[in-house]
Amino acid sequence: MANLLHSKGTRNKILSRFPTNDFGNDGDIVIVSAKGRGVYLCTKSGNRWHAANKLQDLQKLEKTSLKDLKLEKLRIGGTTITNGEYDVSSGDFTLDVTGEIELNTDGGQVTVNDGAASHFKFDCDGTQLIIYDDANAADMFTIRIGAEGATTISTTDADTIVGHLTLQPDGDLILNPKEGKFIAQKDGTEFSAADSAYAGMILGYTHLQPSSSSTESHALQTSFTVEDSTHQVRFIVPPSGKVEIEATAMFNRTSTSDVTIYAGLSDNATYNSLGVGYEYDYSGVLSDDESDDEIVTFKWCVTGLTAGTDTTYHIGFKSSDASAVYLIYGIRSTHGLAHHPFIIKATALPATIYDGS
Repeated sequence: MANLLHSKGTRNKILSRFPTNDFGNDGDIVIVSAKGRGVYLCTKSGNRWHAANKLQDLQKLEKTSLKDLKLEKLRIGGTTITNGEYDVSSGDFTLDVTGEIELNTDGGQVTVNDGAASHFKFDCDGTQLIIYDDANAADMFTIRIGAEGATTISTTDADTIVGHLTLQPDGDLILNPKEGKFIAQKDGTEFSAADSAYAGMILGYTHLQPSSSSTESHALQTSFTVEDSTHQVRFIVPPSGKVEIEATAMFNRTSTSDVTIYAGLSDNATYNSLGVGYEYDYSGVLSDDESDDEIVTFKWCVTGLTAGTDTTYHIGFKSSDASAVYLIYGIRSTHGLAHHPFIIKATALPATIYDGS
C-alpha cells in the first residue's frame, strides 16, 4: 500500500493501453484509460501487471489482454455484456465455432423468446420440446420423450378443440412400425380391431374387362381348372398374416339341367389347391332346371401367412356338367356391349378373427 502514497512519483502514469510485463517495476501503480473499454487501475507485483476497475477485483494479467479481467458490465459497439445477459441492441448475432456448441443449464430449462413472449422451450427435466403459438402461449405443440424412447407428439388448444395436426411431407408419407401394429384410438380408447387399424385395406385388385370385337368366354370343366393365367390377384401379406380373397364373375349357364358352379383357390396358374378348406366342392351355386345367367361372388379367408411375403393366388372353377357353364367378361367394342367384369381382390384382415370357438 506504500506505493499508493507516491501520487506525484514517476511510477504513477496514465496510459492509453495496458502495460506489458517488461514495463515498470514491482510496486508501480498506473492508470489505464483504454478507449472504448474504460478506466482501470493497474499495479505490478511479482513481475506481472494486475488490473481492475475496482481495487477489490484485481486480477492477474497473464498476457497483455483482457482474458482474465472480471467486470460487472462490458460494452462493445451495440453489444452489452453483463453478469447474466448478453444484449445485442441492434443488428444480428452469429455463433460460429469450429467445434461443438453446448448449452448446459442446471435449471433444466432453455427458452427462445421474442421479447417477453416464449416461442420455444427445451425442457430438460421433462425431456420435451415445446413450441408456443405466436398469438397465444397457451396453444402449443409438444414432442415428449418417455422411458425406452417412447415418443408422444401432441397439440394443445387452450380455448377450443381445433389444435389439428397435419402431416404434409414434400415426398412420401411412410408408416413403418417394427412390430407391425397399427392402432386407431379415440381419446385413448382403441376402436380399430386390436393392433390392426389396417384391416379392410385393399392389398391387391384385379379387374379383367378387355375390349375387343368379341368377349372372353371360358367353358368350365368338371375338375378344378384355372381357365387363364390372368385369373389372379397379387398382394403383400399384411402384419396379421390374414387376408380375404374375393372373386366376382359373370356365368352363363347353357344347360336346362341342374348345373352347379364350384370355386377353389390355387397358388399356381396350373390349378394347385391351397387345401381342403379353400376348395368349395361340397356345395356350390346351383341353377335348378334353368338356363340362367348369373353374377356370383366367392370369398376365402386365408390365415397363417407370413407378413411381408409377396403372394399371388389364382381362381379355379369347375361345374357339375361339362361345357354347361361359361365364365364370361369383357367389352364387345364392335357392338357397344359389355359383360360384368371379372374382379378379384385381396383385403387385409385383423390379427384376431372370431371363429365361434
